[in-house]
Amino acid sequence: MFTFHTASTESDDTSAMMKELQGAGIPMHSLLVMRDGRIICEHYYTPCDSSRLQRLFSVAKTVTALAIGALADRGRLTLDDPVCEYFPEYISSDTHPWIRTMTIRNLLMMRTCHSSTTYKKDLSADWVKSFFVTRPTHKPGTLFQYDTSGAHTLAALAEKLAGKPVLTFLKEEVLYHLDLSEDSYMLTDPFGISQGGSGLMARPMDLLKLTYLLECGGRVVCSDGVSRQLISESFVKTAISNLSDTLATAQIPALAQGYGYMTWQNEWDGFTLYGMGGQFGICIPGEKLLVVTTADTQGMAGADQRIFEATDRYLLDGKKAKSIASAQVSGIEPPSFSSLFPGRIKTEPAPCDLDLSFDLADSPYFDGLSVRVDAAARRGSLTFKRQGGLHTIEFGLGHLAEGSFPMGYDTPYAAGGVFLRRAGTDACSETADVLYIHVHLLGTEMASVRFELCIDRLSRDLTMRMRKTEETKFCEFQGFVYGQALH
Repeated sequence: MFTFHTASTESDDTSAMMKELQGAGIPMHSLLVMRDGRIICEHYYTPCDSSRLQRLFSVAKTVTALAIGALADRGRLTLDDPVCEYFPEYISSDTHPWIRTMTIRNLLMMRTCHSSTTYKKDLSADWVKSFFVTRPTHKPGTLFQYDTSGAHTLAALAEKLAGKPVLTFLKEEVLYHLDLSEDSYMLTDPFGISQGGSGLMARPMDLLKLTYLLECGGRVVCSDGVSRQLISESFVKTAISNLSDTLATAQIPALAQGYGYMTWQNEWDGFTLYGMGGQFGICIPGEKLLVVTTADTQGMAGADQRIFEATDRYLLDGKKAKSIASAQVSGIEPPSFSSLFPGRIKTEPAPCDLDLSFDLADSPYFDGLSVRVDAAARRGSLTFKRQGGLHTIEFGLGHLAEGSFPMGYDTPYAAGGVFLRRAGTDACSETADVLYIHVHLLGTEMASVRFELCIDRLSRDLTMRMRKTEETKFCEFQGFVYGQALH
């Protein structure tokens, strides 16, 4: 049986962390901490204990990704296969081209062509089919957009190829040396498909073992003393790396650091298995530290981030706290807003000057958009064409530029932009620039309008996500826009 070594006594740091979280009223279920390969804390909060199965929600996504990786290792699929090739029963002459070109890798990276989970629109209809028949909102492979239906579709794919439930396949083919709980399982949808995006039922120790497997690059020393590569190192290394930028959609700093294959980056140059409600498997490689929590933080604003902050304060002695809090984008000049770029965001300088105009014929509000970037002057502009009129938003690169918001709003603003780091893992990202612009509204609204532009220099097209936080105005700046460059 695979077991971890356990320290003889609980550390003062973990005791202090438990006390703080409990004092904050966070309904914790468990806290497990491993340092240097040895468990220094295994604590369960009444009525939970080590034997109780708990729903780990989106940790199921990581399990699904591992199953896809195992199938790739066995030559059953390749990550750049269009996913629709495996589901011909859902494809017709009406299938949108963006659906047809979407790859398995796009799904793993949360770069699908859907802006939300497709099956939630009608839970009584075929969940997998919904992924292929729901009209897409944007070009796949461009921008990160959290989409649980993508993970569910990957679970259906794994079960199609394996001929058995996804977790059963993974236990038999990969995880049997880790001795995951025999009675762990995945909930299924109404049609019998494992809920590969949110349905994992397992124990906190199972979550620790999954996190440990990824930390070790897929190779572990098993109970018989033999070191075995349970899943390919190349897949694991890619899965826990920063492939997709999450800054534009992150609700808390813990989610703003980037995304791999169904895993999140964290603020300590490591990765996190992140499940709703406080189900976390946190790896901090520089400290040889793994932290697992289970809890019920749903409906508690700020509780998830507080768990991460307590981890930093007590288990890292606050060594990282200052750098995390102060690590803004290089070159930010005062005055600036600390909330503009939270956490240790990986950015890059402007690649070069940009001067492109795009036809936005499908947009309900705009006819066209021009993007201009002057790298030397560290400034840029977005100019929207609407009913023959031109409306411009100026922004600084690495600093804030002030202006008055156009289109009749006339509210003062301060806007800053950065080019986000992007990994070359598919054809689009190898040729694309991703520009993020955050416009702080400084009038009576006290809100923001945000733009994330993926500009592909090869195909000369644009995928842009717009998001506004103001309650009743700026409705033009919400959703996705696609455009082709004018020649």
